[in-house]
Amino acid sequence: MDTVDTDTTKHAAVFQNGKIKDLGTLAPMGSIATAINDSGRVVGYSVVNPRDAHAFVYDLPDGPMRDVSAGNICLLRAINSAGDAVGTCSPKEDARADVYRASIWRGGVWADLNGLVLDPSWTLYDAKAINDRGQITGTGDHNHQFRAYLLTPR
Repeated sequence: MDTVDTDTTKHAAVFQNGKIKDLGTLAPMGSIATAINDSGRVVGYSVVNPRDAHAFVYDLPDGPMRDVSAGNICLLRAINSAGDAVGTCSPKEDARADVYRASIWRGGVWADLNGLVLDPSWTLYDAKAINDRGQITGTGDHNHQFRAYLLTPR
């Protein structure tokens, strides 16, 4: 995955069948592909403006690029073989660029990981990776100190 310059806008791209494939963009400031799984599902985000982005999913070979942000400011950073993708989203009740929560997009539905982790000493801000066992890594705040985390499903 990478980006290609088209005019003045960067577009998400993949290397497919010996060629660079432009995946397009959802928004005027371009798009960035961040991960791909073995099934050819690409995730990333498209930049609306410096304070707004929309998460996308693109299924190879022909897409289309789909906005999966559900009206929120969202980024997708990683995807596993099951198609579960993680990243960050602004909560609906506080949709602004300076408030983010680690989130998972599973089966077409977003979930705030903070609602799935029952430990009030943590605030999970970003999910960076997910593996095929469903383990998620990211960054957050634990007792007012910035920390990395590893979530393992039960």
